[in-house]
Amino acid sequence: MYKNKKNNVYSLQLGHGENFSYKQSASVNEFIEFYSKTTPDGVAIRFNNHSICYDQLNRKVNQLAHFLVKQGLNTAEKVAIYFIPSLEMVISILAVLKAGCCYVPLDIHYPVDRLTFILNDCSVAYLLTQTELASTFTKENIKTIIIDKNTAVINTQEDLFFSINAANRLAYIIYTSGSTGIPNGVKIHHQAINNHMTWMKDKFQFTTKDKILLKTPVSFDPSVWELFLPFYAGCELVVAPFGANIDPNLLITTLKQHGITTLQVVPSLLKELLKSKQLANCHSLRHLFCGGESLTATTKKLFFEQLDCPLHNLYGPTEATIDITSHTVANTEFNITKNIIGKPIHNTSLYVVNENMELVGIGEEGELYIGSDSLSIGYHNRDSLTQERFINNPFEPQKYPKMYKTGDIVRWLDSNELEYLGRNNEQLKINGVRIEPNELMSVILKQPSVSEGVIIKKTDAQGYDYLVCYLVPKADCELNITQIKAVLQNQFPSYMQPKAYILLKKIPLTLNGKVDNTALPEPNFNIDPNVVNIETSTKEEKQLIILWQTILGITIISLKDNFFDVGGGSLLAVNLLVKI
Repeated sequence: MYKNKKNNVYSLQLGHGENFSYKQSASVNEFIEFYSKTTPDGVAIRFNNHSICYDQLNRKVNQLAHFLVKQGLNTAEKVAIYFIPSLEMVISILAVLKAGCCYVPLDIHYPVDRLTFILNDCSVAYLLTQTELASTFTKENIKTIIIDKNTAVINTQEDLFFSINAANRLAYIIYTSGSTGIPNGVKIHHQAINNHMTWMKDKFQFTTKDKILLKTPVSFDPSVWELFLPFYAGCELVVAPFGANIDPNLLITTLKQHGITTLQVVPSLLKELLKSKQLANCHSLRHLFCGGESLTATTKKLFFEQLDCPLHNLYGPTEATIDITSHTVANTEFNITKNIIGKPIHNTSLYVVNENMELVGIGEEGELYIGSDSLSIGYHNRDSLTQERFINNPFEPQKYPKMYKTGDIVRWLDSNELEYLGRNNEQLKINGVRIEPNELMSVILKQPSVSEGVIIKKTDAQGYDYLVCYLVPKADCELNITQIKAVLQNQFPSYMQPKAYILLKKIPLTLNGKVDNTALPEPNFNIDPNVVNIETSTKEEKQLIILWQTILGITIISLKDNFFDVGGGSLLAVNLLVKI
C-alpha cells in the first residue's frame, strides 16, 4: 500500500476494484462454443428478420475461419473489417479472432484518405467486406475478400475449428484522434477484453434472457462490449439496422420490435430521446448505459420521470478497454450537478495524483492514472507516445507494472467514488467522441495561406457541442475557406469538422502566453429562419431548407449539400429527423 506523504492517508485503498478471478487467455469464441453446447437453440444474433442460434453461429464462424486460412491468412495478422451493419459483419469479426488474428474496424462514414492511412499504418494484409463497399479501395497489396460473394464456398468448409488464442495476443486495434497530426491505433489484447466482459456480466447480472443492442459503429470502442458481451452471457445480440444510431424513430422501433433489455447511448442522444418522450414506452429495458460525456442533472431528471430501469454512467478511455469505472445513478440524484463516474471495475487500481506524483486525499483535485488488467499494451507504431502515456507504476509495480496517464482531472468523493472535473490538455470531446484539435490544425497549417490558428469547442443554445476554427492569414495572403474545408473533408470524419471559421489578425494570448479563449469572438449564427436564399422547386424543399438552416445555424445551403459536410453531426441529425 502506498502512503500519501502530504495527507498521511492511504488514498490508494479508495481506488481498488474488486480482485476477481477470470479466464485470462479465453477468447469470445470459447464462450460461444460453450453456449453452442449448453443452449444450442438459443438465439445468438438477430438482424432485421433473420436470426441464427448459438450452434449455427459457432459453425458459421468455424467455416469462415477455415476459409480465411485457406486464403493464406496467418496467425497474428491484422485484418480490416469494412461492413454495413449485418450478420456477416459480426461473423467476420469472430472468425478473424478465432483464427488468432486481430481485427481493425473501418468506419464506412470516414473519408477514403483516412481509411487508407489506417490500412497502411497497420500494414493490413486482408480486407473483409461486402459487395456494396468492395470498390472503395484499389490497393494491390491488400487482399480483399468479399464475404457475400463467397458464401457458397464458405458454407462447404469444415464446421469444426480449434480457436487459436493467447491472453497477450491482440484482439483489435481501434484508431482515435491523435495530437501529433495523425490518428493513433490503440492495441487491445484478449485479456483486457475478458476482464471487462467478466466484470460487466458479474456486476450487472446479465443472463441468457437479455437482448443487447449493437448500435455503436464498430470503429468506436463502446461497440466492443455491445458486440461481445452477449456471447459471454449466452444472451441475444441484436444488430441495429443501418442508421439507427442517428435516427430516433428507427432506434425506438428497433427497441420495441425486439424487446431490447440493454441499451447504450451518449448522454446528449439520451436527452433528445427523453425530450421527445420516445423512450417512455420501451418497457423491456432493464439497463441503460451512458458514457463519453457529462450526464447532466436535466437528463437524469427526465430519465427518472419516464423510465424505472437503472441508469448507469460509465467512464473510460479507449486505452483502458472501453470502461474503467461505473456509477449507478440514484433516482434522487437529479439535483446533484456533479459528474460522478463511480468506482473502478474488477482487477483495476485508480491513482489520483498531484503535480509531484503524490496520491491526493478525498476532495482534492488530481490527474487520474490507471493500472488494470484492462489496460492497452500501447499504440501501434507510436513507441514514443506509448512511453509518454504508459509509464512505470510507482505505486503497485508488482501488480500493475504500467499505468496509463489519462489527462483527466478528477477527485475522490466521500462515497469513495470519482467525480470527473475536466481535462488538463487540449483534448476535446464532441458528443462523446474524443478529438485532438492539433490533428486538425497540423493539416490546416500546411495550407500556404495560413499563418496560425486555433480550434476550440463551443456549446450552442440547444446544448450541442461544436468546433470553431480561428485562423490568421499570412501577410498579403487571402484565405480560401472553401479550399480548407475541402481538404479537411477529404481527411477527417464529419464529427471532426469545424462548424464555423473565423478570420483574425492575431490570436489573443494571456499574460503567460496561452490562447485567451475568452477574447476569441463568438460565431454569428443569427439568422431569419423564414428566409431561404436559394431557389427551391417545391414547398417541401423550402420547408427542408428552413429546417436545415434552423438546426445548423447557417444561411448558405445548397440543394446538393451533404448535411454532415456543412456542420451537421449525428446528434443534430437526430434533432433534424425529429423536426422533419
